[in-house]
Amino acid sequence: MGFSITSYFKGLVGLVYPDLCIACVKESPIKGDDFCVDCMADMPVTTHFNLEDNDFVYHFYGRVPIIHGAALLNFYKGNMVNTMLYRLKYERKKRVGERLGIWLGQEIKKSAFFKNVDLIIPVPIHRKRKIKRGYNQSLVIANALSEILNIPVFHDALLKHLETATQTKKTRSQRTLDLLNTLSLKNSDRLLGKHILIVDDVMTTGATLEACVLKLKEVDGVTFSLATLAITKTI
Repeated sequence: MGFSITSYFKGLVGLVYPDLCIACVKESPIKGDDFCVDCMADMPVTTHFNLEDNDFVYHFYGRVPIIHGAALLNFYKGNMVNTMLYRLKYERKKRVGERLGIWLGQEIKKSAFFKNVDLIIPVPIHRKRKIKRGYNQSLVIANALSEILNIPVFHDALLKHLETATQTKKTRSQRTLDLLNTLSLKNSDRLLGKHILIVDDVMTTGATLEACVLKLKEVDGVTFSLATLAITKTI
């Protein structure tokens, strides 16, 4: 058996700084996974993939037409989902998006309501934010979905050419309009007649996803489904 200096040092590092659960960042994960036993058992999963009418699609009734929408997890202030998404967005913990994206893809694949999707489009972020963050977290999720669903990602079809102004104290309609004005399309001929799955990390008011749908609706014959890692909830 060959000797690897790299694997030797990785082993030493693993002894001193073992991998930790990506949810609680305290316990060791289950072998072959990223979650510990307790976090996996307590994960606040939704029922969106089994219900045609759910609290995700409710946000879009009477606003924009979608085929289906779902979030993987419920996001409460201070819960493990809050912690994971904060680490994904602000601490460059890309693995969180990859692992949860794979899980999201598995649920979409099993669902009866996500059928005949042609392509995946991540919610875009402005280039300045991408440089600061290190990546677009929605693209990380979209790439994981693509791996599971075998559906291509078009990351350069929907672009964010302006930074978003502060959204505090604005209504959802005002937020949607502001966001819509920051978006632009490129190579839209590739989207003609396609069923598009729009992907983001979290759905709060729905304004961001609604703006994306409205911009993409400028292309003839497109239909939409929506998916996020989480949906915000109040206790």
